[in-house]
Amino acid sequence: MKNSMRESEWCLRHADRESRQRLLAESEKSFRSGSILVAAMLAEGKLIDEALRPLKLSHEEKIEYVAKHSVLIRSKDGHEAIQIVWANTQAICIHRLLSKEFRAEFDAYWLGVWSETLSETPKEDLVAVMTQRVKHREESRREFGVNSELGLVSYQHQVKIHTEIRA
Repeated sequence: MKNSMRESEWCLRHADRESRQRLLAESEKSFRSGSILVAAMLAEGKLIDEALRPLKLSHEEKIEYVAKHSVLIRSKDGHEAIQIVWANTQAICIHRLLSKEFRAEFDAYWLGVWSETLSETPKEDLVAVMTQRVKHREESRREFGVNSELGLVSYQHQVKIHTEIRA
């Protein structure tokens, strides 16, 4: 009887330890994905605030401006989209993940936030390029699967990613 009690106590302690370790791992994962989410939101807000600073808009006016002066290029499979917000001399590009499955795969809602200078690329051309990129990624997903590496931006000199990942 004494041995079985020790064995049951050992099993209980082992189960308790495993449960604590699982909770710790889940907590660390949620903190990491949460800090990435906050960094992406701040990067998006910072770029939009800088681009719209000359207009001297209130927060509500900025929201209304973004709603009226942006384009959403959505993939047909519904996994992702690129939103382009037009400002005077630049366009803010926000690559968003739309589906729950895709967000879970990447642990994020955003894959990137950057700005493009409109003097170098006209609006129509930028929309056409981003539409092609979204279509290319969708075709790559269909052909290679979700877990394959999918490039988004081919012009690295124009990309200014303002996200900071903290450990």
